[in-house]
Amino acid sequence: MPVITDVNVKDVKSYENVKGMIDSVGGILGLSEKKIEFLKTPEKEIKAHITIKRESTQDIETFISYIILHRSPRKEPFKGGIRFHPSVTRDLIRILATEMTLKCWLLGLPFGGAKSGIVCGPNSLTQKELEALTKGFVNEARRDLGPFIYVPAPDMGSGKNNMLWIWDQFNTFIPDHDNKAVVTGKPPEFGGCRVREEATGRGLCIVQDMVLDALGIRKNAENTTIVVQGFGNVGSHYAKLAFNEGFKIIAVSDVNGAIYNRHGLDIPRLLNYVKENNTLIDFQGSENISSHELFSFPCDILAPCAVENALNDSNADAIKAKIILEGANAPTTPRADEIFKEKNIVVVPDILANAGGVTVSYFEWSKNTGQSITMQHDDAVIKELERYLQIATLATLDKSDELKVSLRKAAYILAIERIKDTYDMVGWTSYP
Repeated sequence: MPVITDVNVKDVKSYENVKGMIDSVGGILGLSEKKIEFLKTPEKEIKAHITIKRESTQDIETFISYIILHRSPRKEPFKGGIRFHPSVTRDLIRILATEMTLKCWLLGLPFGGAKSGIVCGPNSLTQKELEALTKGFVNEARRDLGPFIYVPAPDMGSGKNNMLWIWDQFNTFIPDHDNKAVVTGKPPEFGGCRVREEATGRGLCIVQDMVLDALGIRKNAENTTIVVQGFGNVGSHYAKLAFNEGFKIIAVSDVNGAIYNRHGLDIPRLLNYVKENNTLIDFQGSENISSHELFSFPCDILAPCAVENALNDSNADAIKAKIILEGANAPTTPRADEIFKEKNIVVVPDILANAGGVTVSYFEWSKNTGQSITMQHDDAVIKELERYLQIATLATLDKSDELKVSLRKAAYILAIERIKDTYDMVGWTSYP
């Protein structure tokens, strides 16, 4: 086997880490430059303009949307969330779709990777405007949506209401079919899984436990400390579940700032406080700190659960965690990765750590398409989620140990090797 070296690139946006890893791993696996480029290039890209009427002015406004369908070697449905955020760009959606392909193949899910996004500030839109924007997305993308084409799910800025609107609007085009499987992350009353909302946070806990065991840092209520960057859907559920397991959450941040208590925060009480106040600032029993200070506290686990590029060359040197558990997509830049390697900080990559969401989306999809009766029950969903993530985590740990590489590189090797083997069988061209 060729000598394995870590990617060494300048500090650029963290999604360049994905491209660099594909280059490196493709070389390790003996892929030609054109096949490596093939793996970095999406199968299909759709750009659309969605126009809605604003409630306040009664004027019209147009928003740009993207759908990127990356690769599906076995011609299976494409899977990936829809993001509502001002930072949405074609390049960002493209690389997130690429990550989704790798995530699905690492976990053994029958999907290709996809992602979609709408360039907007969802907090600046009324509920009626959000519904119009979401249904407008369906109108523009209807030929590329479907239970066996592209199946969206919640992502940053979207949730179960958006998924319900997608399903509802899709029904207007194909009214005589059961279309529940066109989207996942729906309310349970409409075919969704109750576990879906907490799935990514729960998955972080499952992967975390296995990594702690492998490193000999077994969790202990008095000694194991966690810092959580981002207290949205992923970060809040992860913090709640980790707290219930006995971990000590010493610092948490949201868009308004951060709070700290070296003795540990009362997470259930904090969740209620945030629900009432829409911020965690000034939470009783904590000290307000800056978001930058959050990264400087010694801890066992730092979980970035917010946006891409959160860990970069401006803060990586200050980080004193033993483990970084990537709850967000692409939170670490290449330069930060290098710094963490120099400091012997273990990074659990996003394509493994935050795969709980797409895994439970698969269970929901399989239930909606009639392929699974078992997935009707929450206990069965949690048990299967644990099984899928434990298998993938064990394989990644073993590959890392075998090849003496980082967990990120090990995960990429496993995923890309499976993709390569499939393309070797079915062919790398559009038509033989």
